[in-house]
Amino acid sequence: MKKKLTALVIILTGAAFILCSCGNKTGSMKDSLNGKLEDVTKTSDENDEDNDDKDSEDSEDSEDSEDSKESKEDDGRDDKGDSDETSTKKIGSKDASSSGDDEDGEESYVDEESEGTAAAGSLDYLNTTFYGVWVTAGSDYDKLYDVVDDLAAKGFDDGLVVATADFENLSNKVPYSVTAGKFDNEKDAEKRLEEIKKDGYKDAFVKNTGAYLSDIYYYVTATNGGFEVDEDNGEIWLKDIEVQFPYRTGNEESGSSTIMTLYLDRNTVFDPNAAGFGNHEKGESPYEWFVKCCKAANEDPDNNDMSQTLAGVFEVEINGNHIEKYIGSYWWD
Repeated sequence: MKKKLTALVIILTGAAFILCSCGNKTGSMKDSLNGKLEDVTKTSDENDEDNDDKDSEDSEDSEDSEDSKESKEDDGRDDKGDSDETSTKKIGSKDASSSGDDEDGEESYVDEESEGTAAAGSLDYLNTTFYGVWVTAGSDYDKLYDVVDDLAAKGFDDGLVVATADFENLSNKVPYSVTAGKFDNEKDAEKRLEEIKKDGYKDAFVKNTGAYLSDIYYYVTATNGGFEVDEDNGEIWLKDIEVQFPYRTGNEESGSSTIMTLYLDRNTVFDPNAAGFGNHEKGESPYEWFVKCCKAANEDPDNNDMSQTLAGVFEVEINGNHIEKYIGSYWWD
């Protein structure tokens, strides 16, 4: 009996030792984890402090840059201001051009290496901000295009007139401004600036347009086909057509056009100053005009007057992929 009690004491003593050892190990692991968490937290806090310092430095650099920019550009075209004048004429290239038909569809219009960050097939894909080399501004569009012609005569054939109200960073104190080209980066724009100053444009300067504020775009159709008319639902679908940023020029690089599917319906309207829509009768809505032209073209494909009505370059207001308004219809010339 005494031996049994002695054995039992030994067993209980061993169990107690094991439990104490486990408890110490658990405490040790917990302390180790806490130490690591403290290290991580400390590192995170140090990183946050570093990031805060960096953000503060970036903010100060940005403010210095803005101050420098404002001191350089003081000709009244550099800040958005209030104006009673508004742009009623949306201007792109003087000569709208088409890429033509291509059986490969999208490949003929969209460069997959474009700098656009959004997926092709949406308006967000379009490259709608650029650096301009601004040479003059005014309210007489025709006279400003004389400046564009003068630039072309001197070898700068990519000049264009823009509506200043269309862009975030351009002053709308005057409705139009002329740039000697569109550039994706400031370096190329500065190079052009040096060139045109040698040709007499001493007051020219470089400025980024900022965000495109308008909903106006061009869509291009080379034929009268490819449209789906759904009269039951009052919709017309224009599938896989080229949609352009409206300030595209003849030698424009990739990124200013994409392939989209658009539609119009009974809610689509004509602009009060809409012009160029062949075979349009007074009072017709875009939907009614479109259905009439489609039916006439299908019934008599040889009737060029009607079959070519829906082909060309169309200036429209787009929301998402819905055509809200038709503004103008142009031919390639």
